[in-house]
Amino acid sequence: DCDSTCATCTGPADNECLTCSAEGKLYGKTCLTECPSHTYETPEAECFDCDSTCATCSGPSQGECLTCHDGEFFYHGTCLIACPSNTFVDGITCVDCHSTCATCSGAADNECLTCSAEDKLYKHTCLNECPSDTYETPEAECFDCDSTC
Repeated sequence: DCDSTCATCTGPADNECLTCSAEGKLYGKTCLTECPSHTYETPEAECFDCDSTCATCSGPSQGECLTCHDGEFFYHGTCLIACPSNTFVDGITCVDCHSTCATCSGAADNECLTCSAEDKLYKHTCLNECPSDTYETPEAECFDCDSTC
């Protein structure tokens, strides 16, 4: 006979289940009412461990995290110790910079800290060239000319 939580089993103990009865979720060989937090549930009502980088997840791979461990940052389904350089931190999430920015303080095109490739930084916006009435520094930044020029 199987444990009452099991539908089928290899023995009488509650950790010898092959399938679960009613609403049970199979984790290893034990039937539970809910999958543990560090696991995900399959359509077959089985619980499997998340990738070790995830606190909670929707599937087995590193890119299927839903939440991260304390002190880590969430970025496109993955958990990282630090955000990539082309992102900024919003709480515990890494958010992509605007495509014209190399580094940024926000997602808008006027929140760049540095620019990609050959672009010039002018008032936190990356441009192909410095506007007229500005000058370019060796660091590829544009500044307004003195009004007397």
